[in-house]
Amino acid sequence: MLSQLFAHVLDSVRVNRCREYVCEEKIYILKKRLNNLDWLVVLGNVFLRWSKSRIRMFPSVSAWKKWELYSYALLHGERYDSKDIGDRSILIEKLPGRDLRSLAAASKLNAEIVESSAKELLRAHDLFSEMLGEGWSHGDPHMANFIYDDVTKKCYLIDFETYHEKQYTQLQRQADDVLVLLLDMMGRVPGKYFAEWTPIFLATYNRPTVFDELSGRLVCPRGWERVLWMTRSKHLSDIELNKKLTMLKEMLTPYTNESGNKG
Repeated sequence: MLSQLFAHVLDSVRVNRCREYVCEEKIYILKKRLNNLDWLVVLGNVFLRWSKSRIRMFPSVSAWKKWELYSYALLHGERYDSKDIGDRSILIEKLPGRDLRSLAAASKLNAEIVESSAKELLRAHDLFSEMLGEGWSHGDPHMANFIYDDVTKKCYLIDFETYHEKQYTQLQRQADDVLVLLLDMMGRVPGKYFAEWTPIFLATYNRPTVFDELSGRLVCPRGWERVLWMTRSKHLSDIELNKKLTMLKEMLTPYTNESGNKG
């Protein structure tokens, strides 16, 4: 299917290159927007628009760097350093730990880590963004964009390379963040553990207004949006996706305002 191939290509090609860089006895990640790949950002944004993703990639290198550095400093700046070094590049201090996708692939993901990811997403969503004029949101917080530190038992959000479109409200943006992470979990966490760990995530995050917004989106889409959801859920079949969406709706019920929970 052409649409699926298009999505796969865009999902597999990276416009930013990352490598470790040692500076002043600290380990940084040097992120650089590659030359001659601006066309991929344009194509990516076409797909993101057609698929009703609610997010965009930054066509402007300076806009990307500004948002990435701002978000990193907002979330992690009290302990970790970041800087613009010019030449389409930034430095961000390397955060400790492994990403949740690699932990899941190694069968090392557990309930404690999922709970930690919920705490980090809630903390991030509680932050006021001067650039947005309201609560912050990530745009693409899939499992690979959460780093878990086994020493401190904390998660960190990384990779601020996309942004939500301005017409969406804070609730819509933050509900979208939750949806992106849960779709990724649907595709990468075995059914038994998804059923066990998702209620832990929901009870920890526990934002009834966000969950109310999320509940209205738990319907398997069609067309280009379905292609997007396939990439976000590791290509779950319609049957499996609908099964897990139904499960998620039932899990959400105790935590929504409509159930009487005003938490």
